Amino acid sequence: MCGMEQFERTSVFPILVPGPAGPPVRQSEDVLRRDGHEFTWGGVAGVGVRAARRIQVRAEVTVLVTRPSNFVVVSAGVKIGVR
Repeated sequence: MCGMEQFERTSVFPILVPGPAGPPVRQSEDVLRRDGHEFTWGGVAGVGVRAARRIQVRAEVTVLVTRPSNFVVVSAGVKIGVR
């Protein structure tokens, strides 16, 4: 599957300075916001097994990749169906 994705991202980066007792102290933070559209593609793969006469179990893995940000989502799950 391919398509376009609209996104809005916020990233917060702490600004640290050396503390009086040794460990760093958070002085402030840098906030970056970005939004736009990106090309996406992904796919789903799975295997289903009949567990009983009316019950089916399916394990799935889904992958989604966006470009140019190279944002990657990998998810896995199990579905149980009753007929």
